[in-house]
Amino acid sequence: SLYGIIAAYLFFRTICDKYIVRKALLVSACIYFVFYSYQAIISLSRGYWEEVGFGGVLQQQSYSMSFGYNMLFPTIIFLAFGLNEKNKIFTVVGAIGIVELLLGGSRAALLSVIVFLGLYWIVFYFSKLSYKQKALSLVLLVIAACAVLFFYNPILNGIASLLNQLGIDSRNLDKLLSASMTDDMNRALLYEKSGALISSGGLFGHGIYADRLSLGNYLELFIDFGYFGGALVAVYIGIVIYRSLFKYKDSNWKMIFLIMISSCFTRLLVSYSLWLDVKLWIAFAIYMNMKKERMQNSRIQR
Repeated sequence: SLYGIIAAYLFFRTICDKYIVRKALLVSACIYFVFYSYQAIISLSRGYWEEVGFGGVLQQQSYSMSFGYNMLFPTIIFLAFGLNEKNKIFTVVGAIGIVELLLGGSRAALLSVIVFLGLYWIVFYFSKLSYKQKALSLVLLVIAACAVLFFYNPILNGIASLLNQLGIDSRNLDKLLSASMTDDMNRALLYEKSGALISSGGLFGHGIYADRLSLGNYLELFIDFGYFGGALVAVYIGIVIYRSLFKYKDSNWKMIFLIMISSCFTRLLVSYSLWLDVKLWIAFAIYMNMKKERMQNSRIQR
């Protein structure tokens, strides 16, 4: 379809001007942000989200997974260009997006923001430091991580208390405080079943969409493609990410690629398919654009 991965890949392959892509992303981010912020205001004011469940039945929920992933995209775009271009307005809008994700989005969407910020720091800040500065940064990072771990519950309790005083409940904070973020019995059962399917699939797995038919998108690469095929696909994706973020020098293309891969990576690890995720294939298209531009520049220099 026109909303599918093939159309998305081909569309972005035809756009070789990174500044046009940047402008298109910002315009899209503005439209997304306004629309989904309006949804958040309505849902938070009435105290629940409306989600279409199985059989098309409208359900009332304390959070919205679809809202989380939809708001994630403009949030990362604003954070990316705000931090990279030192634009305070973009950065503030991105921070507002994080708050909205905290209040009504999914846990995976919040984790995606953390993945983006971590990769951004490594690619655009840490790699430019001297050896002494890198060593100092690592020491400070370890100290900060230890402090967060040590004061983990007091920090979360403080945030939750502040939100409660404002009359706002956050499912994500409740999950974190109850230590159920990773201790989910249903998810553990799904991973157990996934392991059995991977074992029975052998070198090349059960075939495309086998995970969807059996479980609904869990460990897709190794269920569908097997030990060997899944490992090859995973290595290829890893090579694409490494080359795009660390080998190629153009910071504009790198930023666009980082936006796309951060918006989909965590979701793909949890419960989505590489055959459905448009942003992953846009990231592949951006990678090919970067590769093509590098080859053209090398020919000109010769």
